[in-house]
Amino acid sequence: MSIEPRELEDANHALGLSKEASNWLGDQSSVRLASGTKSRDQHWSQEIKAWTNVVGVLSIADTLRASDELVGLYHGESFWSPAVGADEMWRTLFSPLHAFLGLPALEGVEWWLRRCPARFGKPFHFDKDEKLFAFNGQIACPLLTTVLYLTHGGATLILDFHAGMDPAFGKHAKRLFRAMAEPGKLLAFPGNRCHAVTAEDLPFDRQSLVMNWWSHHPREVESRSWNLPLEHELPRSIAVEVERFDGTVFS
Repeated sequence: MSIEPRELEDANHALGLSKEASNWLGDQSSVRLASGTKSRDQHWSQEIKAWTNVVGVLSIADTLRASDELVGLYHGESFWSPAVGADEMWRTLFSPLHAFLGLPALEGVEWWLRRCPARFGKPFHFDKDEKLFAFNGQIACPLLTTVLYLTHGGATLILDFHAGMDPAFGKHAKRLFRAMAEPGKLLAFPGNRCHAVTAEDLPFDRQSLVMNWWSHHPREVESRSWNLPLEHELPRSIAVEVERFDGTVFS
């Protein structure tokens, strides 16, 4: 599909982009999403993966109840679960996921619960070592980002634009992936990819467990082990295709 310049502001709103985020992406003349076009470069697309039935319905319900109990006490800060040691969350949840994803040996995983009204999206951004970036401007990204959806809500958008590329965004954004949020679905993509969350007109909170897998411990991210009642059902998981749009996304 094609979006004309006069429609750009409405399109960005539909994608859950703030005006500031749109300006950061550049003064673009048009946005085009060419649906259904097969990519000549299959390598990058194979790095975007998703599975359903990763956790069961009862486990999700228990986790959502636990999330309700945290309202007012927990504000979305991230925590660290080390791969070495006696961390309970690593043993029961993250270690099985680490093996399932086929990841190499690493330091651990940074995780947080994202809970936000579904009508609010999140602008395009990079996940990074925030304290390191604040200290010296260096962008260090996780090896892999995974999202475990606990509810329906806005889709995750992933661009073929990564940290370290030329800031002239429009020269590089040639492909976009869209993963719909579904309870029990796991999405995995390279941790240095630019991504966003769309806004949806739904009367509830969109909730997910976000996990960034690191080869180093991000600065000042505290270790904490919570008893999240999430029980994986990885043997029952089903690989699903992530929707892909090829063409010029921003030009």
